Amino acid sequence: DSSSGTATVIVRFCTFVNTYANNTQIMRFTNTSGLDTLNFRNNILASKCDASMGTAGMLHCTTAAALTGITSDYNLFYLVNATGNNTATGNAVNYATLAAWQAATVHDDMSIEDNPDFTNLATGDLHISLTSMAAEGGVAIGGVTIDLDGLTRPDPPSIGAYEFIPEGFLSPDYVDPGMIDYDIGHYAFSTYETSTGVAPAPPTTSNWFSFQEDVN
Repeated sequence: DSSSGTATVIVRFCTFVNTYANNTQIMRFTNTSGLDTLNFRNNILASKCDASMGTAGMLHCTTAAALTGITSDYNLFYLVNATGNNTATGNAVNYATLAAWQAATVHDDMSIEDNPDFTNLATGDLHISLTSMAAEGGVAIGGVTIDLDGLTRPDPPSIGAYEFIPEGFLSPDYVDPGMIDYDIGHYAFSTYETSTGVAPAPPTTSNWFSFQEDVN
């Protein structure tokens, strides 16, 4: 928030988990000056607040100016305990669900309300799993080309800090131009073990495989 002058805040490709038992708020935007802007896209917001303990929503625009100053979309919202808690708040009005927030505002039309299916929330492993709706659920943003692990962001990218790549499957980081058939969409990728968290060395011919994609 900037009470005098203009502040532009950009928050994108982040994963937020609120573990407080009595508070759902994760992102709070006030816009006291009326000149601030918040660009909030491709983020995961998950709250573990106890049932009926949260007041304001996970995304909280405290004033009318905050509602007009924010651009929010392609996010994933998840209340572990949805009973009595709110997904968003705008100018003192609480919205229990994403659908209610979408209907009342111009925000988050392409956002999702679902369990992000973290690999292991209990241990703090916030990578997303095969079943996550966050996988390839975001929108490409110029200048953001890698995730927190250094993996290349495809188009469309995944929502949150980590890109989704099936363990031991394929990574778009290394592609042999000589193995691409543009007519049938035939690509070759290197295998990548996501659990290591370390990008592999450029592959040799022996550890490449290919798959065919229908481009029609």
